[in-house]
Amino acid sequence: MEKRKKYNKSKAVAIVFAVLFSYWSWLYTYRKDKMNFWAGFLIAIIGTPILIPVGIGYLIPLGLFVWALIDRIKQPVEYYKYLK
Repeated sequence: MEKRKKYNKSKAVAIVFAVLFSYWSWLYTYRKDKMNFWAGFLIAIIGTPILIPVGIGYLIPLGLFVWALIDRIKQPVEYYKYLK
């Protein structure tokens, strides 16, 4: 059996960060979630200014908030304990 390195992160802290900081919460586990963070960042930077003139610019941050929160909730506790 291969040894896994300890990551020592907390699922509860990750969920609180998701509630407070939306997609920025992926920086808490950046080693595993760098693609999620950069996808959310680019969607926010590119999508929000495009939709603001249409009057629905709030949908992008709201969608990113829901995505980050659901992603944090669905991950098992082991996801935060060990590196891959």
